[in-house]
Amino acid sequence: MSSNYKYLLLVFAFLSIMPINLLSQITKFKNVEQVQLITDRIFYVSGEPIWYSASYSLAEDNPIDLSKVLYVELFDNELKVVAKQKVSISNGLAEGKILIPEQSATGYYILRAYTRYQENFPVYQMATEILSIVNPTHPLPAIAIPDENEQISINVMPNGNTAFRLIGPIIKEVDSVELIVNGAISNYNVDYFKNGIGSVDYAIQPNDELQLLIKLNSGDTISSSIISPDIHIGKLVKERIADEIVFTFLGNNNIDQELYFTLLSVSGNELFRSKANMIGDTASVNIPISIFDTDLFLLAILDSEENIINSSIHFIESNQVSKYTNSAINTIEPGSDFSIDLSDIDNSDYPIGVSVALSVTISQSPNLLPDYLLNNPQYFESYFDLYYLDENIIQQLEIVLALNGNNIFNRMKNSKVNKDFVVPELVGLTLQGQVINSTSGESISNELVFCSFLGNKPQFHTARTLNNGRFVIPLNDITGLYDIYLGTDLINGTGDVEILIDNGFCKELPIWVSTPFLPDTSQKELITQMYINHQINILYGVERLQVQENNKKSRLIFGDNLQSILLTDYVQLSSVPEVINEIVPSVRARKKDGHYSLIVLDDQLFIKYDNPLLFVDQVPYYNIDELMELQPTEIELIEIAPHKYMYGNEQFNGIISVTTNTGNFAGLPLSDNGVFVEYRGLENNVEFIPFSMEVSNYGKPDFASTIYWKTFVAKSTKAKIPLVAPSSIGDYDLIIVSLNNNKMLVNKKLIVK
Repeated sequence: MSSNYKYLLLVFAFLSIMPINLLSQITKFKNVEQVQLITDRIFYVSGEPIWYSASYSLAEDNPIDLSKVLYVELFDNELKVVAKQKVSISNGLAEGKILIPEQSATGYYILRAYTRYQENFPVYQMATEILSIVNPTHPLPAIAIPDENEQISINVMPNGNTAFRLIGPIIKEVDSVELIVNGAISNYNVDYFKNGIGSVDYAIQPNDELQLLIKLNSGDTISSSIISPDIHIGKLVKERIADEIVFTFLGNNNIDQELYFTLLSVSGNELFRSKANMIGDTASVNIPISIFDTDLFLLAILDSEENIINSSIHFIESNQVSKYTNSAINTIEPGSDFSIDLSDIDNSDYPIGVSVALSVTISQSPNLLPDYLLNNPQYFESYFDLYYLDENIIQQLEIVLALNGNNIFNRMKNSKVNKDFVVPELVGLTLQGQVINSTSGESISNELVFCSFLGNKPQFHTARTLNNGRFVIPLNDITGLYDIYLGTDLINGTGDVEILIDNGFCKELPIWVSTPFLPDTSQKELITQMYINHQINILYGVERLQVQENNKKSRLIFGDNLQSILLTDYVQLSSVPEVINEIVPSVRARKKDGHYSLIVLDDQLFIKYDNPLLFVDQVPYYNIDELMELQPTEIELIEIAPHKYMYGNEQFNGIISVTTNTGNFAGLPLSDNGVFVEYRGLENNVEFIPFSMEVSNYGKPDFASTIYWKTFVAKSTKAKIPLVAPSSIGDYDLIIVSLNNNKMLVNKKLIVK
């Protein structure tokens, strides 16, 4: 049985035991894979490396592992890919570094990590980190001034209050905000935050006409245009009582007396469903806090006919959050020895990521949500990892969710998924694609596909297409970039054949609203320090060399099973047919009706076989007439297997492999049904080496922005990590994050002076 078919049987055996997603209209299977992603910091200068680590795990009720490869991509603010790579998953971890291009523009960047299996599900389930990257040598990109109609937004919060947002340069000039209801200034309480969002203790009524009265620092006032927001049916009150979250729905007597409360995670999985009867105009449910992680959740209230009468998105903080900040500040001298103590970290928190880097100040006002979260609240985790979830932050998040709730729902609803099932990579990298009829566009089943790796590390694989024309080819130890040729069996196959190849990376872009990057004073100081460090390292020729895992040696495609005929060992003949008939044993070239064919005589059974599998420079070749026109001096080597040859699940009538002196087919024309592609393999595994351990930089100053970065899989008996302080003075953060439960364990300040 071929490795390809074994692979598919293993996949389908796994799928047969997988739980079905309750939102079956979106996906057929549940996303059982979980990926947690962390980076050494979240603020970078263009040209620097981003060190990252990702943990991989499966739901406990699944007995076998799925993916062995992690795909990592870096997008800019306009969702263009600026860097991407594939890394292997080993013992539940994938680690590496991805280099920021030198010419990258200043802005927010999205680092995304996922497996191929996760491509079967909407992209908002993929692990994502939002990073800030600055190019000090380039000016900031132009900022688009929002249209007048887009500068004010007003919407209803689930609790009935009114949420609003101001957009644009006016935010910096605002002193206070009041609500105008149907032409009259209201006296309701207004909570306004300096990032432009706020809420009013006013429950919007049907047909209300609302305006904002904005008082500026100068004393002038501005009235916004009139807005009539859509209102929800009923009002929803959320409160936490002991170990439960209580949702209370306040409706009216016209609402169905039997309601269903359905709670879903943002990944689309139903977590809780309960029937609640309306008592008067009220219905409520109690949901145990134990089913929550700190995250966003969707709550839908349905009537007895499954019609949604109220829906909203909520932020819920579980009692399992144990983020804490170690407020102690250590002062150390440049170049002095110090250590990191891991003895207080619990075993249950491993694996952990440990980072010592320049202090990453997100804003001068950490109690205000940054603009990118006002536009993209679904990425709140990368921000909250650095701060406590105080009441101000939670209130702002609830306002933002009310303003963006419909947008979030629509983005998730419109998120595309693969129409064809993407096979998980159980044994490493795979090449996946589809064979179709180039004229009709219909898929071709049971078509034999050949895959040849060209160059000094050759490989050869075969696969047959399934009913939908798709094929999967497992690959061996692929590291770096390769040229690959794919073709089909022209002897027994169809005529108009086209091969469509998946590039392996997800075609769907992240869900993101472009947001201008405006550094404040504290960020500018950090940028200056990072840029100085970067320039001094260049000036002194400091290179942070990394340890790379050695590549495995390549093996012969057919092992030692072929007989080799080196033409320079024989007298030079005048033509290729003469070479084959006179020198190559058990192979004959015959010409009939003006066309050549090759015949193999089985050296054991003495049976003749037509149509042996012919290779020219590692690529299956069918135009025998063209091969016969070559000069014998253009051929270096001929290898043969003069008998039936089993390769995986396929049986060939012998093997003939021709290697030319040029190594590029000696100008022979190739089949139109084949295709050459550049295939990206795995990145070499690299390890961050602290400066003090690099002999190559002995005697040179260390001005690194990241001093230390490492992931620990399990607790070690060595509880302390010895380090050397950098040469540059400044504030550094020691951050320890758990990849097991996605929480920060330590956030400690180190001052080098």
